[in-house]
Amino acid sequence: MGTLDSAIRIRLIEEVPISEAGFRCLLEKEYDFKLLKPVTCESGCCIACTNSAPDILLMVMNSGLKCGLECISQIKHRNADIKILVLCMIEDVHIARRLLDLRVNGVICGHTPPMILFRAIRVIAAGGTYIDTNIAQSIALQESNSSFSPFSTLTLREFEIIRMMLDGLNQRQIGENLFISAHTVANHHANIMKKMGVSNHIELTKLAIRHGLITV
Repeated sequence: MGTLDSAIRIRLIEEVPISEAGFRCLLEKEYDFKLLKPVTCESGCCIACTNSAPDILLMVMNSGLKCGLECISQIKHRNADIKILVLCMIEDVHIARRLLDLRVNGVICGHTPPMILFRAIRVIAAGGTYIDTNIAQSIALQESNSSFSPFSTLTLREFEIIRMMLDGLNQRQIGENLFISAHTVANHHANIMKKMGVSNHIELTKLAIRHGLITV
């Protein structure tokens, strides 16, 4: 049985208090896990995430992407060696691909059984990587069948914004989710439309469907 000193130190990032309590209850039952104070995504959260040197940062990425790609990028910029495991509630191969590009140490699906989550944590803590089989297969299939996608030219911030746009959020709501002003969102929106070569939301949606960013 592990000791307190040898326990895997885990910091959880989860935006929903009920879900955070559920994860804590689940993880604390494992003898070799030690949970640090959880962090909620907010401006400057990348600093709090790396405090107390967690062995693993367990990030729950939900449909709002409030704590998402840009946060991971900033965390990795501050500490390239920190180990990040993402529990992805969004079944989207494009987001999974972006996560791997950011050099996270593991990506698993939101419907993953607890034993798989525990295994992923232990594998990553030991220096390995853990990618959910279904995610790995989806990425491999997309790469074998896909032609160039204009969405690959987007920055991380632009990609987060376009996902929220396609989910129906307006500029004010997107700004609130990402802790930026509506004016900044509007500037990003203009750049996105220019890069995609479209002039309105309908054309953008059609383009997203054609390249598999959303399904109908």
